Amino acid sequence: MRKLIFLTNLLLLSVFASAQVDSASVFIYGWIENLGGASVDVNVTLSDGQSTTVLAQNGFYSAVFLSPGDFGTATSSIVDCNGNEVSGSAEYQLFDAVQINLLYCGNAIVFGCTDPEALNYNADATDDDGSCVYPVECNDNLVTFTMTTAIWAEEIYWSISDPDSSWFGGYSDNSVSTDVLCLENGCYTITMYDSFGDGWNGGVLTVDVNGTTYTTTLNTGSVGTFTFGINTEGCVEPLFGCTDPTALNYNPEATIDDGSCQYSNGCECT
Repeated sequence: MRKLIFLTNLLLLSVFASAQVDSASVFIYGWIENLGGASVDVNVTLSDGQSTTVLAQNGFYSAVFLSPGDFGTATSSIVDCNGNEVSGSAEYQLFDAVQINLLYCGNAIVFGCTDPEALNYNADATDDDGSCVYPVECNDNLVTFTMTTAIWAEEIYWSISDPDSSWFGGYSDNSVSTDVLCLENGCYTITMYDSFGDGWNGGVLTVDVNGTTYTTTLNTGSVGTFTFGINTEGCVEPLFGCTDPTALNYNPEATIDDGSCQYSNGCECT
């Protein structure tokens, strides 16, 4: 029944979109869990100020907004069976179809790692989301890296200056991913990249080292760095520049070559 209702609503959206070929839009939809045969008003708002109230029947609701802006946050809310307001939010991009589910009655669904043997076990989680991370054999320092993404996550990747020059990426929007490395004492630099060049759009990398937590992000641009120490003081951020002594713009203080080196063309200029 759910699938039939969902496909019917998508068909209606397709017909609507065909009639609005010149209008940018975003489609917000979702399920009201445990609603049963009842109906409930769903208030749907966008971060640009647009708002509408739609009726959820048979557990499904949907709303279409025109000219919502390139991206933003959508919020859906209802009054549940206990008289309390329940809401949920999700990031959207122009022309997206964004799903926001809400719980009408019963216990809330909490996604996370449900395995007590995992490093990131969440005792409050009700549904396992496949994020469990398990201990690795390590005689040095076990370091946990947690990436929390927002939008445009496929543009995000990063590396760390460990002996293996480890690289990480392939993220999904609005997700949490955890990686664990065994690292010796010393200074380490995380190099953050964005393939489009506009930063991580709200994505955040959290580093947990022996109980000390660091948080970093790439606010803008294509590349940035973050340096931390493990039982080591005096770690400094690397300096980008030309590291070739034969170049015209050689920078003896640069620690990472950024491809900016300039060379003489062999002529003597006056």
